[in-house]
Amino acid sequence: AGAARVFSRMEAAGAAPSDADCSLLLHLCGITTPPDVALAARVWEAARAAGTPLHEPSWSGMIRLMCAHGDVARAQALLADMLQGSCADR
Repeated sequence: AGAARVFSRMEAAGAAPSDADCSLLLHLCGITTPPDVALAARVWEAARAAGTPLHEPSWSGMIRLMCAHGDVARAQALLADMLQGSCADR
C-alpha cells in the first residue's frame, strides 16, 4: 500500500521514477504477497517512457518479480532485452 501511495504521488506531481526509485518500488512490489505485478508494470512503464536509464538492480528486480508471479515468458523477454543492451550497465 505504501509503494502504491508513493508512486501515485509521483504520478500526480508528474515526476518520472529515477533508477533508484524504480529499483526500490519494484523491490517493494516483489515482497508483497502476492507480488504487486500491476503496480510494478506501472512503475516500469513510467520509467521506460520517461527514458530513465535503468541499471541492473531495476532490471533484475523486474525479472525476479515476473518469475515470482509465474510469468516466465515475460521474465525471459526482459532478460533478453537486458542482455541486448537495454540495461544502462551494458
